Amino acid sequence: MAIAMIALFGTVILLPIYTQNILGLDTLQTGLLLPGGLLMGLLVPSVGRLYDRIGPTKFLVPGMALVSIVLWALIWVDQHTFVCTILASHIVISVGLALVFTPLFTAVLGSVKM
Repeated sequence: MAIAMIALFGTVILLPIYTQNILGLDTLQTGLLLPGGLLMGLLVPSVGRLYDRIGPTKFLVPGMALVSIVLWALIWVDQHTFVCTILASHIVISVGLALVFTPLFTAVLGSVKM
């Protein structure tokens, strides 16, 4: 859960700062990272429906694998990295986070006694 939250906050907070300050993109070009967040928001309801049928493990393992692979790949990002590479990484990590958050929150909150 901690790795997923670090990945989420890193992509939401640090990636736009990186694209503006290091790559020199303006705010409109930085807004081109929108497809990742939009895709994550659109995937969550369908992941929730599939979670009810097949359980959390089928989503958590591939989701965390995607998040881990992208975080590992982002260690080589520098000022010469293409914007398309960063956008593709953002989209893939968003898909991974969508696969992780919905089942994880549902499983954890389902175990809480009221």
